[in-house]
Amino acid sequence: MRLDRRAVLRIGGVSLAGLVAGCADQGGNTTTEPNGASADTTEPTGAGGMQTETTETTEPTELPTETDTQTTQNATESPADTTTDTNATETTQTATPEPDGQVVDIDNLAFAPMEVSVEPGTEVRWVNRDGIPHDVTSAQFNSGATQWDFQEEAEGGEEINYTFDDPGTYEYYCSIHGKSTMCGVVLVGDASRAGSLPCE
Repeated sequence: MRLDRRAVLRIGGVSLAGLVAGCADQGGNTTTEPNGASADTTEPTGAGGMQTETTETTEPTELPTETDTQTTQNATESPADTTTDTNATETTQTATPEPDGQVVDIDNLAFAPMEVSVEPGTEVRWVNRDGIPHDVTSAQFNSGATQWDFQEEAEGGEEINYTFDDPGTYEYYCSIHGKSTMCGVVLVGDASRAGSLPCE
C-alpha cells in the first residue's frame, strides 16, 4: 500500500508532538514562589506512578536590633573622713598663781610696808622673814582708829593671816618688840589714817 506525501507528513507530525510531550512530562514542573520560597514538584510519566512533591521554604532572616542604653549616674561626693586621734594627750602648763591678799613682810624688826590699803574681804598675810619670833597685836593708837581684837605669833619662816571684812582703820604692833619699834596700820575700803603711829 503506497502512502502519499501528505499522509507521511501527518504521521511524522503526530510522532514529533508525542515525543515533545513526553520530554515535557519527564522534566517535571518547577514553581518558584516569591520571597525566596521555592517548590519543586516531580510527576512520573505513565499511569499508576507515585507523585513526590518537595517544598523548600526559606523564611526571611530578621536582623537583631541592638539597643545600647547608657545610664549616667551622678556620683555624689562624700565629705572627707575626719580622723580624730583620741590617744593624743594635751599638756597644759598652768602657772602657779600668786597667793591672794596683801603681803606684809616682817623683816629686820619692822613691818614692811608699814601702811597698806585693801578692799573689804581681803586677807592680809604677815610673813616672818626674821629668824626670831614676832606677833601681830591689835591696837588703837588714835581715837579715830577702828577697835578690833586680835593677837597671833609667828616663828621665823611662818606667817600670820587675817581677813578684814569691814571698812575701817586697823592699827597694830608687835608686843614682843614694842610699839615704838614695830607698828603698822591697815586701811580697809575708803578709810584713812586716824593719826600718826608711835613707831614713826
